[in-house]
Amino acid sequence: MTKFSIRKFPFVGSLLIGAVGCGLCPLLDNRVPWQSTTLSALVLLSATSLSCTFSIIWLYTAELYPTGI
Repeated sequence: MTKFSIRKFPFVGSLLIGAVGCGLCPLLDNRVPWQSTTLSALVLLSATSLSCTFSIIWLYTAELYPTGI
C-alpha cells in the first residue's frame, strides 16, 4: 500500500469493478453458450475484486488506529 500515494485509489477501483460486475450479472442469459462463459468470468472477477477490497480495508483500518490499541 505504500507504493501508491493515495491509498483510497485501489480501494475505490476494486470496489467499482466488483459493483459493476455484480450489476451486470443479472443482465446476462445463462442459456446462451458465449454468455455463460462471460457470466462465469464476470462472477470470478467480481468475487476477486470484492475480496481484494476487503483486504485493503483491513490494512487501511489497521493504519488508522494507534499502536497502543
